[in-house]
Amino acid sequence: MRQHFILCGLGKVGWRVLEYLRKAGESVIVIDTHCATADPRLEGVTVLIGDCRQATVLQQARLGEARGVIVLTSDDLVSLSTALMVRHLHPTIRIVVRMFNQSLITRLGDATVNIQALSTSALAS
Repeated sequence: MRQHFILCGLGKVGWRVLEYLRKAGESVIVIDTHCATADPRLEGVTVLIGDCRQATVLQQARLGEARGVIVLTSDDLVSLSTALMVRHLHPTIRIVVRMFNQSLITRLGDATVNIQALSTSALAS
């Protein structure tokens, strides 16, 4: 079976990234706290309703088999907590995190190896 991506957060940015991943033929498991699972845009996508910071939810998303994790919440604290939990559960997986304050990631030193922080506002400018 082909490795999948785990996408955390289906806000405006999350929907766009999901669209790009699907067009690229990638398998995706989505974790969101309040996504409408009946949304036709989610056809063929596994959706888990839950908190992406929780180890049990990440394990349900088959973190151990995943190719990478993309954290796209709009809250830096939630994003950082999720990235650290993912790192704790899977020390080598690639993580991309949406952060408004990108310097938070670099301040954590070795805990953030193989984590890339991106700011949508910085990318847009």
